[in-house]
Amino acid sequence: MSCHSVDCLADGSPVQLPPSKHRGRVGRGYVLENISIIVPFSILEQLSKSEKVEFKLCATEFTLGKSEMEDLRKFVEAFTERR
Repeated sequence: MSCHSVDCLADGSPVQLPPSKHRGRVGRGYVLENISIIVPFSILEQLSKSEKVEFKLCATEFTLGKSEMEDLRKFVEAFTERR
């Protein structure tokens, strides 16, 4: 529960995310951790225009898949239309 870092790459370039907030709880036989970030809409727009979006949470790395990227683009598009 000591690592709370979140890093992001959009098309191989670093994306500066706001600081993360961490909550953790240890119970009998389990550890529950939550890491949250309030991401400004401008960053969501940047990510939605990228071909590849990667994240690293502490030592765990992952890339957004095709359906996740489609969902992100639809989300940004829906809110852009309402402005």
